[in-house]
This record gives sequence, C-alpha cells and structure tokens, in this order.
Amino acid sequence: MDFDDLVAPRVILTPKEILTIGLKLVNYSDGRISRAKKPDTNTKRFQSHFGCNQYVCAQMFEDLQTTNNVDAKLDDKKIVIDYFLQALNFLSSKKHVMCSPGKLYLIGSKSSSI
Repeated sequence: MDFDDLVAPRVILTPKEILTIGLKLVNYSDGRISRAKKPDTNTKRFQSHFGCNQYVCAQMFEDLQTTNNVDAKLDDKKIVIDYFLQALNFLSSKKHVMCSPGKLYLIGSKSSSI
C-alpha cells in the first residue's frame, strides 16, 4: 500500500454523530433519543432502520471517501450523509431471496415464474 496515495476524508463523522443523524432522519426526536434507558436501545433502533450499527456505518462512510476505486468513491462535492443513510435504509428494507443463480426476486412478489 502506498501511503502517499491516501487522501483524508472530507467529512468525518463519529459513530455517535451518525447514530443521532440517522435516528433524526427516521423521525426520532432529540428527547426520545436521549430518554433511551438501555445503552444499546438507540443502536438497536438504528440497526433496525439501516441494517447495520452506527460503527459499521461510520466506517463505510469513511471508506467510500478514501477508496482508490474510482467507481465506488464518493464525489467530494456531493458528500451528503443523509443520502448515504437513505440508501442504506432502502437497501435494508428490501428483502431479497435468491431463486436461481444471478436472479434476485422480491419476497412476496407476484411474479412466480423463474
């Protein structure tokens, strides 16, 4: 690995910041977030909406800013955490099942022909 090619991410967010932003994005109020009695309550809430915990999400967001893969790298001028979280929410809310190699079908879809 050539360390000269590494670029620092433009937007660095802590897992706690991502947790708060994510929960607000799905309409949790500041009061509801702060009233969580158990330490992992907000993590479970976040994970149920975005498919991963805030630590994994923060690392993915950073990795997408620093990757050398041009196709995967986020454009520096278009980095918006809300869009990233919306994409995670969309991906985690769609339940897919592999019916045959190379074909994905939504569970419950009316198309039963394979």
